[in-house]
Amino acid sequence: MRRTQRTGKWTLAAIIVASILSACSSAPQQARRFGADLSERQLAGADYQNRLLTAASFEGASLPEAKFMNASLKSANFSGATLASANFERSDMRAATLQNADLRFANLSRSNLHLADFENADLERATLKGANLRYAVLSGANLRGADLRGADLTGAVLSGADLRGARLEKARLAGAIVVGVILDERTAGLETSPLGPVSSAASIGAGSAIGLGALAAR
Repeated sequence: MRRTQRTGKWTLAAIIVASILSACSSAPQQARRFGADLSERQLAGADYQNRLLTAASFEGASLPEAKFMNASLKSANFSGATLASANFERSDMRAATLQNADLRFANLSRSNLHLADFENADLERATLKGANLRYAVLSGANLRGADLRGADLTGAVLSGADLRGARLEKARLAGAIVVGVILDERTAGLETSPLGPVSSAASIGAGSAIGLGALAAR
């Protein structure tokens, strides 16, 4: 009788553990569904490469070092998510929402970020080299030390963004809104871009003669 009771207890415990492990391992598979809800999940290092994640919600999720290379993330919601050192290279993030997201050291190079919303996001030292940021919202974003070389920022909203130490060589800035941008020696002295006008903004710190327009021409 006692042996049967003990066996039953161990069986129940095994089922519970198996259920927990299954839930954790199946998170990437669940995201295949249109509009999958993975908000508030602990998904550090999760692998979503080449996945269809259209309109998925990762709001408030913890995803440091997650892999999203070549994933379809159109209209996905990453608001408030932790995405430090995550890799989004060549992903499709059109109209994605990343407000207040932690994207420090993240790789977004060559990603399609058309109309994406990065308002107040932390993109310090993030790589956005060659990314499509046309009409993206980056107002209030921290872009200190970010690599924006060759990025297309046509019509992007950069109002109040911190661009100190950012790399902007060959970036396209036609029609970008840069009122109130925080600058330093590398990015100070906003002027008219050869690719189109950018709005003027006061720079802070000791400015050099090199402005966003001049950097874009390199």
